[in-house]
Parts: sequence; C-alpha cells; structure tokens
Amino acid sequence: MSKLYYLTRRNIKLFFASKSNMFFSMLAILILVGLHFIVFRKMNADSFLASGLPLAKKWALWLSDCLTLSTLIPIGAVTVSVTSLAQLVTDKEKHTIDDFYVLPLSKNTILASYLFSSFTIGTIVLTAFIIFFNVYSFLSYGLLFGIAQLFCVLGIGLMSLFLGNFFIMIIVSFVKREQAMGAIGTIVGTTIGFISGAYFPLGILGEKASKVLTFTPFLPLTALSRQAFFSNIAQTELTKEIIGGDLAKFYGYELYFGGEILTQNMLFLIVLLYICIFAALLLIRFMKMRKND
Repeated sequence: MSKLYYLTRRNIKLFFASKSNMFFSMLAILILVGLHFIVFRKMNADSFLASGLPLAKKWALWLSDCLTLSTLIPIGAVTVSVTSLAQLVTDKEKHTIDDFYVLPLSKNTILASYLFSSFTIGTIVLTAFIIFFNVYSFLSYGLLFGIAQLFCVLGIGLMSLFLGNFFIMIIVSFVKREQAMGAIGTIVGTTIGFISGAYFPLGILGEKASKVLTFTPFLPLTALSRQAFFSNIAQTELTKEIIGGDLAKFYGYELYFGGEILTQNMLFLIVLLYICIFAALLLIRFMKMRKND
C-alpha cells in the first residue's frame, strides 16, 4: 500500500508541477464557461422569457446558469482524466515506466497509481468547481446548495470521475506517444461538450439522434447533474411545472425513450452499467498487460 501511495503522490506532484497540464486539463471547462457568459447565458434567458415563462429575468438567468454550468461536472471529469492519465504515456515514451518494472512492484500497482492520482486530481478540480459555483450563485442569486443537494452533486461528480477515468485509461493503455495522446485529448475535449448536450439543446437534434445520445453514458450524467442543480428550485420563483414538460425535454434535463420519461433511477442505472462495463474492460486490459511482461 505504501508503494501505491508514493507512486500516486509522485504522479500528482508531476501534474501540478506542470502549468501546461493544469491549463489543458481545464481548457474545455474554460471554453464552456467563456461561451456561457459571453453567449449562452443571455441567449437562453431571453429565449425563456420570449416563450412566455412567468418569471423574472433574474430567475431566467439562474435557469440558464444551471443548465450550462451543471454540464461542467461530466465534462470536467473526462477532460481532467485525459490530461492526468497522459502521465502514463509520458512515462512510456521516456521509458521511465521501464525503471518501475525492474523494481519490486507489481504491474497492477504501477498502473493503479495512475488511476488513483487521476481520480484525486479530478476530485480536487470537482471540489473547486462546486465552491466556485456556490460563491457565484450566492453573490448573484442569494442561493447556496443545501446539504442533500450538495451530497447529490458530489455523488454525480464521483460517478463522473469513475466513468471518465475508466474510459480514458482503457484508451491510454494502448497509446505509446505523447503526440498521439495530444491528438486524443483534442478530439475528446472537442466532442465531449457536444455529446453531453452542453453546447446546444438536445431538442434541435431530432428524435433519432436524441435516442442515440440518451443511451451513451454522458448525456444521462448531464441530465442527472442538471436535475441536481435544479433541486433547490423551491427557493426561486420557478416550479417543477414551469421548467418541466416540453422545456425539460427540449433542453435535455429530462430524457425520454419510446415516449416515456426516464426516471432518475433509470438514468443512474444506465450510468452505473457503463461504469461496470468500463471497469471490467479495464481489468481485462490490465490482465493482458501483466501477461505481456
């Protein structure tokens, strides 16, 4: 256990020692935040008001903030995983990992250290975002997460980290060059916002595309995150009736299949199933890598 601890600490130190690592891990998040405050925030709020929703502009802006900023939890979990797990690729290319292999360390311990460090870094980023959002929400609207809401958001964040780390680690285990990892990071950072429904309402894609995205792991995570952010709605002028129905379906924080709404339990089970699948695939991959020693 002490060997795993020191390897994990080493990876975390290397991540935070590199300013480029921190920048690129946050790049997709910073882009989305910038787009939100420059474009999406007012545009969505004006759209809500123009549609005849009976609410003050302040709460239209709150609704817009929750819709977009809540997606940073699943997006951040994936993009931070890409950058932090890239340390494994760096160690492969520089043959540093070969030095680890000659030490009295199991290959599983070495590989697990990268996962543990990535999960720890992701948890730090997630915590920082939750603090940021609460400060912003309090200053703008006088609202803070309640205790139950906070635990719900944290739970969704941890699910996102498990999913993101398992998924990215499977990919990273096949990559041997930093240049290739950089290309993967660019692709993932570009596409994750789209398949999570962060950049546009789900309703503009049409029924078939919506169904496909609904059964990916990322859109259900986004829906769960948005629902968690909306759970202090009783402190606003909004009601579940106002933000439910067609509005919820169009913006993708309530998902449907076959005309039936997918409950929170169903969304949770979809995400949990993907976590189990990726964990099983990663375990198989680790076993094959160990046999190739």
